[in-house]
Parts: sequence; C-alpha cells; structure tokens
Amino acid sequence: MQAVLRCRRTLPSAAAPEQREPFSFGRFTLDFQSRTLHQEDKSLTLSGSEFALLKIFVNHPMRTLTRERLLELLHGPEYDGTDRGIDVQVWRLRRILETDPSTPRFIQTVRGRGYVFVPDGEQHAPAH
Repeated sequence: MQAVLRCRRTLPSAAAPEQREPFSFGRFTLDFQSRTLHQEDKSLTLSGSEFALLKIFVNHPMRTLTRERLLELLHGPEYDGTDRGIDVQVWRLRRILETDPSTPRFIQTVRGRGYVFVPDGEQHAPAH
C-alpha cells in the first residue's frame, strides 16, 4: 500500500491535460492537450502508454535514453520491472510513426545504449 501511495505522490496525473503547444516532427503533430497524434489531416490512435512514451521522446530530442531511464520516466524510480519490456513499447510506437519500422527514422536504436528520438528523421550518429 505504501508503494502505491509513493508512486501517486511522485507522478503527475496522466489524465491531466498539459498546457503546452503542439509539437510537430516529420508529417506528425503531437497535441498534448487532447493527447492525440495527427499525421497531416488524419488523427491516429495512441494508447496511454504509447502517448506517454512519445511524450518522453519529444521532451528529450537527440538524447540517447537507456532502457532503464525510459522505464524510470514512464513508471517512476520505484519501478521494478524488466528493462526489455520497453523494447516492445518502442516497437509498437515505431509501427505507428515509421514508414518502415525495420529502418526507423524518428526513434532510432543506439546499439548497446538505448534509443534516441530524432525529430528531423535524419540518421543519428551517436557520440562516443
């Protein structure tokens, strides 16, 4: 019970709309208030976890985020799950965003490190 209360104290309400301008990248626009993603004139459906993950990437563009850091940002510092579960969530998000999910432009893998969000869709060369 205490763990649940700690999580509720440290995490903002996921249901609360965010007062922020929409963010555009590629052919997409992420609207934080309506919690929707638009591809040109088409509205795309995102689950709550897909929206939350995309919001994290948008808030950290061009920064390599480890699996552990992504899970911490998604679930809080007390999260005790496996870090490989994030790969499935990234894969699902790529299926929505990418023309070819096997060669991603926006959410790229940084081998041995994690993932990086590249808003302009150019190939990212990780700094060593």
